Amino acid sequence: RRKALLVMATGTYAWFTWRSTSNTSLTMNIGKLADVIFNSGNDISTSTLAPVYNYTDGEKTTFSINNKDTTGASLDYNIKLNITSIASELKSSDLKYVLLKDNTIVKEGNFSTIITGTNTIYSDSISTSGTTNYKFYLYIDGNIENNVSMMNKSLVGAITVETVKKEPLDAAI
Repeated sequence: RRKALLVMATGTYAWFTWRSTSNTSLTMNIGKLADVIFNSGNDISTSTLAPVYNYTDGEKTTFSINNKDTTGASLDYNIKLNITSIASELKSSDLKYVLLKDNTIVKEGNFSTIITGTNTIYSDSISTSGTTNYKFYLYIDGNIENNVSMMNKSLVGAITVETVKKEPLDAAI
């Protein structure tokens, strides 16, 4: 039964995917120490995405964080999904993401608890100069039966990277 659904869905599912019509490469400065370079922009907008069996067959965006500092100063940062709007039907455990750092999975999740606004999905620190590469995959899990109410629904948002400011703690006297 699921197989028939997937065959039928090949040409008819209209989910969403990564697309940036105005940015082929987007560089954002996140502080004096680092730049973030999105190779295909950081926007999420509607298009087509069918269920897949492996996340690597989903939609992918790549970006890198380049630490320009050579003194060993540490830079803490958060990778966030900033959701402008999401249809309630897409707030599903079937809609998933995987984040890889230098080809190693560092975070997996789904959209069942995603909120409109800022969703921090990963935090890390850079302490040496050089470039850290990320891949973000977005996919519908085809290993389970998907709810057809997800068809033709939309999600709008962007991936951002932000520094974490370290504030000194007040000493009690």
